Amino acid sequence: MPAYTARKIVQEGIPSLTLSVVISLASGSILNRGIELFVALPVLLALTPPLAGMAGSIGSIFSSRLSTALHLGLVKPRIEHSEVLTRNVFAVSTIAIVSSMYLSLVMYILSEFAGIRGLSLFEMAEVTVMAAILVSSITLIAALFISFLSYRRNLDPGSTTIPIVTAIGDLATSISIILAARVLGLV
Repeated sequence: MPAYTARKIVQEGIPSLTLSVVISLASGSILNRGIELFVALPVLLALTPPLAGMAGSIGSIFSSRLSTALHLGLVKPRIEHSEVLTRNVFAVSTIAIVSSMYLSLVMYILSEFAGIRGLSLFEMAEVTVMAAILVSSITLIAALFISFLSYRRNLDPGSTTIPIVTAIGDLATSISIILAARVLGLV
């Protein structure tokens, strides 16, 4: 009998996809609550989809690598020191910071060309990097715990973790942009 059947994939996928829809609805609600911020600084609204995409990609990369490490026995499904886990967290965190700096530059240039009321390049970098660090931290922690839980329950973390982590990345992005803008006194 093959390890992966259509039935098993559907049984594992439906609950995680359902949960991801609920989390995504919460993300939209958070964005709606921050409408005053986005009206005052529309460039932050424009920043939300690419930052959420980045968070989802980072969470997916980490989840996939963690799933592979769990299946190969390189990582145990519990919180303990692991060189493999440490290297992966460092690599993904580095990608998040470098990508957020690049994203801030691209968003600044696009907002200038589009004539969108924006921020200085320094302010754009501050809010983007701060939000990216927060989002990446939340996404990595979520990926870690969801992967471990899935693996312990004999579910494939590759099938269950990515949809949920991506939705958590969307939710965390909405919260992080609003929080970063407020902490930096942009509104």
